[in-house]
Amino acid sequence: MEVENGGKGLENSAGGAEMAAQRVSWLLKVGLVVSLCLSLGLLLALILVSQRSREAEYCLTEECIEAAGSILSKMDRSVDPCEDFYHYACGGWLRENPIPEDSSSYGIYPWLRQNVDLKLKELLESPILPEDIEAVIKAKVLYRSCMNESKRSISVVPS
Repeated sequence: MEVENGGKGLENSAGGAEMAAQRVSWLLKVGLVVSLCLSLGLLLALILVSQRSREAEYCLTEECIEAAGSILSKMDRSVDPCEDFYHYACGGWLRENPIPEDSSSYGIYPWLRQNVDLKLKELLESPILPEDIEAVIKAKVLYRSCMNESKRSISVVPS
């Protein structure tokens, strides 16, 4: 074989193997650098996301503050939650809402129902406003027609 190639056959095969090894080494180095860059980018993204989530956004509307006050009023923060979580979470409500004498039990649902009924009555008795939606206007008109005592006392029997 050396005769045919002029004696360069062994050198070419040795040089080719060396070049292949260098190419593999170079590809491994490039792959390592790319992997390192991707890992650092991912780490940086995770750090930025975690810092952004730490910035708490608070709802400070009147409704949110009222809801927070309602929740806090139902709690008993003097109780250790690790010792008695039920009284920690519900102690304020239990203290402020004893079981009525005419009931065998009492809970949050009858209390909520009573409060919803009061709010609904307040809404239905309020004046009809231009910004009221059609369903609210109809409900107010129907409520007023049922509650109009002077018209209810008029006899509808023909004379």
